[in-house]
Amino acid sequence: MKIKAKLATTCAAFCLVLCLAIVGVWAVTTGSNVPMGGGVGYTADDVEATISGSITGISGTQNLATLNLDAETENVEDVDGYSTWQGWTLNFADKFEDIVLTITIKNENSKRPIEVIFTDNSSQLDNIAVSLAGGNADGSASYTSGAEITIQPEQSITFKVTVHIQDANDSASGNLAFNLALKNVESIA
Repeated sequence: MKIKAKLATTCAAFCLVLCLAIVGVWAVTTGSNVPMGGGVGYTADDVEATISGSITGISGTQNLATLNLDAETENVEDVDGYSTWQGWTLNFADKFEDIVLTITIKNENSKRPIEVIFTDNSSQLDNIAVSLAGGNADGSASYTSGAEITIQPEQSITFKVTVHIQDANDSASGNLAFNLALKNVESIA
């Protein structure tokens, strides 16, 4: 009888340890569910451009509408789809995977270049690192927030923003805020 009791106790203890190990592995490998608020604001002055974007590395989806700006656009907030670029709540799909925001701007004018200034205004970042790249065709060049980039007529440039949890074992939070300012370099003669 004593052997059966010891065997039952040993099996129960082993099952408990196994369950705790499974829960531990699950906790380490699942998404971080770190809510990142934020969005991208725009200003445009006499610009003919198309702005498109995507976000990867998040749980769920955040669809970004293509914004079509023309010389008559006075208030970017009135452009169809602008709201999809605002008020985000992004959760990391996996705390070991980065969130990547990709923004492509195409100068739709055949004669005038446009100037673009991309600014990172993110705030209250705790255990979060944000890095910028871009200003060239594939978004791979180094880029400093606030630097001026010129897009030649009928050309495109891409910016990439990478959001990374610095320590996956610690809590993280923040507000992502970016701004794109676009204006014509010269007026049509």
